[in-house]
Amino acid sequence: MPFQFQWNKDKTVMIYKATEDWNWKDYHLVVRSSLFWLQKHEGLVDVLIDLTGSTREKLPSGAKAHIRSFTKKQNKNLSGRVIVLGVSSDEETSLGVDEQRQITTNDGVIRFAATLDEAVEQFRSWRAEERQ
Repeated sequence: MPFQFQWNKDKTVMIYKATEDWNWKDYHLVVRSSLFWLQKHEGLVDVLIDLTGSTREKLPSGAKAHIRSFTKKQNKNLSGRVIVLGVSSDEETSLGVDEQRQITTNDGVIRFAATLDEAVEQFRSWRAEERQ
């Protein structure tokens, strides 16, 4: 499968990882499959979409519309907070990413990170804000 999903170690982040050439149908299929894992889960879940393993050089066509679906709360446990890895700065610009490297939607926020460490730090920051 061109996309896979898995939990992080403490089950606070659902990870969707591209492993080869993929399209939007592949992405949406894996998201629907992962919703079964979320049904019995307790607590909020953030999302990491890791495109670094993709063999694609660019996002598939229709990216501007599909990207907004990343924050859709298809399960009560989804936080609406998403981090995307593996998108070039040129593509970020074409998607309308702001100076904070994010897109705000009606359902949440999509942030773009350059490294996994940067993504992990953002997830920590969001969790710390929750506790305050």
